[in-house]
Amino acid sequence: MNSIQGDLDSINTLISDTLNISLELTQETKKSANIVDEINSTVAVLITPQSTIKLTLPASNNCSEILYPMAFKRILTNLITNAIRYGKGEIQVVLDCNNAQTSVHIDDNGPGIPEEYGEKIFRPFYRLEKSRNSDTGGSGLELAIVRQLANSHNWIATLSPRKNGGTRATVVIKL
Repeated sequence: MNSIQGDLDSINTLISDTLNISLELTQETKKSANIVDEINSTVAVLITPQSTIKLTLPASNNCSEILYPMAFKRILTNLITNAIRYGKGEIQVVLDCNNAQTSVHIDDNGPGIPEEYGEKIFRPFYRLEKSRNSDTGGSGLELAIVRQLANSHNWIATLSPRKNGGTRATVVIKL
C-alpha cells in the first residue's frame, strides 16, 4: 500500500506540475530579461547540500534577450535538476553571449548519455535509467518539456557527451 500511495503521490505531483507549467506559459508575455540574473535566480532555488554548482559567466553581466522568461527558467530548472540528479560533484553553468546567439551550457561529470541516445532522451517518458527508484530517476518528462519549450520558441536544446565523461546540456537562443 505504501508503494501504491507513493506512486499516486508522484502522479499527482506530475499532473500538478504540468498544469502549473501550462498555466504559467499561457499567461506569459515576451520581455527583456538579463540572462545572468535568470541563471542566478534559477540556481539559487536549486542548490542543495548534496550538489555543487559553479557559475562560469562572462566578464560582463550585460547579456539581455527578449524572451519568455518563465519558459527559459523552466528549461534551466529541468536541465540543472537533471545535472544535479545524475552528475557527480561539480556542475558548471557556462554562458556564451554574443551578437548572433546566446548559449547556456550545463556541464556535469556524471555517467553521461551515449551519443546514440542523444535524441531519444527527449521523448516523453523515455529514461536511460529504467529503475523506478525515485532517487535515481525522474518521470521521463523533464527533457521532453525542455525540447517542447525550446522548439516552441525557436530555440535549440541538445545533450551531448563530454570528452572526459559527463553530459553537456545546451540551450541556444538565436537572435
